[in-house]
Amino acid sequence: MIKSTKFKWLLLSITTISILGTSSCGLTREELVVRATQAAITASVGYLTPVSPDEEKQIGEQAIKEVYKEYKEYTGNVDLVNYVRAVGAKIIDQSSRKNELNYKIYILDLPIVNAFTIPGGAIFITTESLKYMKDESELASVLAHELGHNENKHIVESIKRSMAAQGLAKGALSDNDPEIIKIISQVTLDLILRGFNRGQEKQADETSALIVSKLGYDTDGLGEFLKTSLTLSPDPNGILKLLSTHPGSQERIDNLKTFISN
Repeated sequence: MIKSTKFKWLLLSITTISILGTSSCGLTREELVVRATQAAITASVGYLTPVSPDEEKQIGEQAIKEVYKEYKEYTGNVDLVNYVRAVGAKIIDQSSRKNELNYKIYILDLPIVNAFTIPGGAIFITTESLKYMKDESELASVLAHELGHNENKHIVESIKRSMAAQGLAKGALSDNDPEIIKIISQVTLDLILRGFNRGQEKQADETSALIVSKLGYDTDGLGEFLKTSLTLSPDPNGILKLLSTHPGSQERIDNLKTFISN
């Protein structure tokens, strides 16, 4: 819920069926229907509006600040940080968007098995995830999976969903209002941490397999780490999955096997 009065004029609330059935605000049913329709149209425009790489990076810069409001960056072992970033650099070099986004790897000092990416290309992986990785191919595969979400513009889709949910259209970004950028980044980050759908996860998994294969890594790396994630949770679908927010570890393992074998 947006509280700032500075940009309330940009926001349109979606009117529910129960509201449409009343005139408690002094509006007729027809007026309420018109308002609800306008809100839906505005939301649709926000979802369909293209998002440029510069806008992705702009939102990403704010999203990084939001991440570090909640989590601490790991700096305890410089050699480890440099190693993870060196592996990440090889993955990033395979990216088709490396010249338009600010891809960079960050380690979070967090006792939770997780990894995620945000607008603009920043990729985060937790210290707990690193503890359970058996070799470099697993690390490379996880980083490549996260990169895959940006490569396939799943993050852009999250930005559009964020804008549509708030009834924001193209002008919201082009105005460069820092308060609006902050809200968009907060909602987008929340959507990302809630997880992607199965189709997006499958596409990111396949992108990962293609990238690590080009680099000579074992293409079973991601599948092996997903298997490990299953052992960390009593849930057969893996509550801690790759990585805590991503659905269906066993399903993904099976899909990866099929993709790699074809």
